[in-house]
Amino acid sequence: MKNTQHNLQHDDQKIIRTEAELTPADFACFLSFLKSIQPHFNDFCLVDGAFRSRTNDKASVVETGFPYFRKMNFNFEDIKKGANMLSALNKNSRIEVMIDNDRVTFTDKSQEIHLPSINNVNYLYNKFFSDDKMEDIFLQKVDPDRLLLMESFPKITISNIHKMLRELNSNSIRVTHVEDALNMVYFQISENNQETKTLNYQMKLSKPLLFPMKKGNYFNIGSMPFEFCKNSMSLKFYFTKDEGILTLFYNTFMNDLFVNIYARAALVDESTISR
Repeated sequence: MKNTQHNLQHDDQKIIRTEAELTPADFACFLSFLKSIQPHFNDFCLVDGAFRSRTNDKASVVETGFPYFRKMNFNFEDIKKGANMLSALNKNSRIEVMIDNDRVTFTDKSQEIHLPSINNVNYLYNKFFSDDKMEDIFLQKVDPDRLLLMESFPKITISNIHKMLRELNSNSIRVTHVEDALNMVYFQISENNQETKTLNYQMKLSKPLLFPMKKGNYFNIGSMPFEFCKNSMSLKFYFTKDEGILTLFYNTFMNDLFVNIYARAALVDESTISR
C-alpha cells in the first residue's frame, strides 16, 4: 500500500545543497517541530529535506518534509539541547543555515549556533527510516480492503486526551468495543498506579467500526501521537496480512508542516488473558 498522504520524493539527480535561508516563519516552524519531538527523539536526522525517524521506544515513526531544506542532508544529536540553543537566535531575522563536513551552522548574522554532525549516520539512535523499511514494516502488509477505523479529532479533543494521559500517568490508550454494540468503540485511559484504586477516562468515538470487533477483543495504541499533536488529527487503522496485527496511520499538521505518524498494534482477546 502506498502512502498517499505525504509522498517523499527523491530526485534521480543527486544534487546536494549546503546552504538555505529561512524566513522568520520558517524558523519558528522548524524550532516548534524540534521542541515537539524532543521528548521522543535523541537525534535529528534530515535526508533530502525529509525527517522520518523512529521514536526512542521504537513504537512509532514520525515523518514530515521541510521545503526550505530540500536537497539538504544534515543531522545533530541531543535535540533538546539543540532546540534550546537555537531559541537564542533572533526570531524576527532571516536565519541562514550552512552545512560542512562535521557541523551545521545556524546564524542570524549577529549570532552563530554550531551543531556537530555525525558523518556515519548509522551511529545515530534515531537514524533516517528508509523507504525499504517503511514498505517492509508498515505499508506492504496493509490490507487496503479492511479498514477497521477512520476518525477525525478536533484540536480540543486531542488536548483532552493529552491532558488525561498526563493526569493518569499513562503511555497507552485501550481501544475497546461498547458492551452492547460491537461496531462502536471507545478510548479508555487508566491510571498507571498499582497502589491505588484505578482511575480511568473513557471517550466514545463518533464513527462506527467498518468491521465489527469480536466480543472481548481490544487493542492498545501508544500515547505518542496525542502527546505530539497540538492541532486536529485524522487516523486510519487497517488490518494487515499478519493475523491480529493492525497498522495505524495518523495525520496532523504543525504550522505549514504536514506530519504523518505510523505505528502498529495487536488485537487482544480478553478471554485468553483471564485463563
